[in-house]
Amino acid sequence: MITNDEYKKRKEALEGASMVTIWENIHPASLSGKITLSFDEEKELFLWFIERLMYEGKVKLGNGGEFWTGTIKEIRRSEERRVGKE
Repeated sequence: MITNDEYKKRKEALEGASMVTIWENIHPASLSGKITLSFDEEKELFLWFIERLMYEGKVKLGNGGEFWTGTIKEIRRSEERRVGKE
């Protein structure tokens, strides 16, 4: 993961950015080439980052004109159940 200081800097740098931009710029050390994240590491960091932004009221996720509620894990489970029914 990243430190609280790195999180705050990423949050400030990426405010207003699209999800794609956040994904591509999620870890400051990966931008400089100091580290290389695996897909799973990047995914977990991205989801942790988005969930933290959700708790802070900075991000809302939605679908079909409705905002989702709950944690990333709860939303994942709900969507997996919904998709499984289709």
